[in-house]
Amino acid sequence: MKYPPWWGYGYFLELHNSIFSDVDHQPLNELLSLVKHCASQDEEILKQIDAIKQGQEELKQGQSDLQQGQQEIKQGQSGLQQVQEILKAIKWQDKESISKSCEDVLSYFKTLETLTKVQTEFQPKLLASPDVPSTRTDDIFTNLMIQRERKRLKNFESFSRWEQLQEYNKSSAKNHIDKCHSRRIHQPRS
Repeated sequence: MKYPPWWGYGYFLELHNSIFSDVDHQPLNELLSLVKHCASQDEEILKQIDAIKQGQEELKQGQSDLQQGQQEIKQGQSGLQQVQEILKAIKWQDKESISKSCEDVLSYFKTLETLTKVQTEFQPKLLASPDVPSTRTDDIFTNLMIQRERKRLKNFESFSRWEQLQEYNKSSAKNHIDKCHSRRIHQPRS
């Protein structure tokens, strides 16, 4: 590689001589002020370089914080998606359980109705009962007595043994529901 002619030893020698000739002609106070000025400029340059380095470090820290924040957002989004999937599954199960429970109740009601018809079909039209003097099989579907507990006797000791036995098995009707066919189970609206 060839260097330009002005790069030779002679060029540096001339440059060196010209600088020394300029310095030799100036008084020492001026040289000292020039050196101080150059040193202060060097300090300012070094401060600016430090400020630039500090800014670069802050940018790197900001970028790492930003990346960490993005990762946290992604994790939050994945957690939110999991929660949404769980909620969808719960909604689906609730809909299935509601529809199944309504179907179960309706099938139980129909089965109970058919079994009651089958059991009461062969009974005599007038059923002798101490509580209800004339019970017909049709009344089973129109009137319903819900038995809660056995009838408690007042003054149990004052009754004879025969009266105690007759009164012991009598049931007390707590609730009386008329027209059972009007009580239907309605499915909830979706």
